[in-house]
Amino acid sequence: MTYTVIKSSPVLVPPAGSTPSCTLSLSSINKFTNFSLEVVMIFSYGEQPTVRIKDAFAKALIHYYPVAGRIVWMKDEPVVDCTGEGIWFVEAVANCVLADVKYLQVVPHIMSIKELLPTPPQGVNLENQILMVQITEFMCVGFTLGIWMNHMIFDGVGGTQFLKATGETARGLSEPSVKPIWSRKDIPVPPRMLSDV
Repeated sequence: MTYTVIKSSPVLVPPAGSTPSCTLSLSSINKFTNFSLEVVMIFSYGEQPTVRIKDAFAKALIHYYPVAGRIVWMKDEPVVDCTGEGIWFVEAVANCVLADVKYLQVVPHIMSIKELLPTPPQGVNLENQILMVQITEFMCVGFTLGIWMNHMIFDGVGGTQFLKATGETARGLSEPSVKPIWSRKDIPVPPRMLSDV
């Protein structure tokens, strides 16, 4: 049997409340990390995961408002333009249960992992995006959460902190347990980079 995923068109999920409109600079290190991180998380159970997680991201974006913006270039340097546009969100449905694809634990994978990851709409510049999400519901009560992150904004720790905050809002917390800060100017320029200037 061929296992397939049917994806909806991506939609923008903006912050659930008002957010500052500003431009934020990146650290000297972040300016040179222009690549993406992709991860697929597997959940064996979830009640209305698409609705709940979509809502949770919208609420988390109030506190993590730079994530709802876009990366733009000003004076030959990338910055975050806090536009409040939101993140691209894709809803998808698989024609199987997680057990059919061995919970994606067998390599080579029975189902293409790329099917479980979001892509922006045609014509949208991927380099400007910060975060994209795809929820794929399986015919059982399981689902996957596919995440695409721009490494200029998220390292492993920052990405994990943001996803934890999203999980906390999904569970009903009004604020994340760890408040985000934007303090990129406090990251010193590595000596090697100074000598290259």
